[in-house]
Amino acid sequence: MKETEKVFKALANEARLEILSLLSEHSLCVNALASELDVSQPAVSQHLRVLENARLIKGKKMGNMVHYSLIPENFAESFAFLGRFTKDNKGVNMCKGKEKEKCHLGKDPMECTPEQIKECHGDVKEHECEKPQREEADK
Repeated sequence: MKETEKVFKALANEARLEILSLLSEHSLCVNALASELDVSQPAVSQHLRVLENARLIKGKKMGNMVHYSLIPENFAESFAFLGRFTKDNKGVNMCKGKEKEKCHLGKDPMECTPEQIKECHGDVKEHECEKPQREEADK
C-alpha cells in the first residue's frame, strides 16, 4: 500500500499531471518540460523527483541531458486498487458487520436480494435486510 500511497500523492498535483500527460506522448528533458509548462527548471526538477520516487517515470542520460519517460507498468497497481471501487458488485459485502444499520451505503434494505443477504450475513432467517422482503413476499 505504501507504493500506491506514493503514487496517489504524486498524482495529487496539477503540474505533475501535466508532466505525465506530456511524457505520455514522448520522452522529454527537464528544460523541454519547463518550457512547455512555462515553469522554472528547478520547479520541474522537484516535480520529476516526486514522480521518480513514486516510480512513475524514469530518467535516461542522453549526452549531457536526462530524458524522462513513463513507466506504464508501474501504474497498474494503482489502477487495480481503483478498480476495486468501480466493479459492479451490486452492494454485496457493503453491509458486512453492520447488521444494525441500513445496508449498502444507506440504501433501503428492500434493495437487498436474497443472494446479497446470504453473502453479507450468512444464512440468517431474521436479519434486518431480509425482514422487508419476507413481509413483501407474505402480502
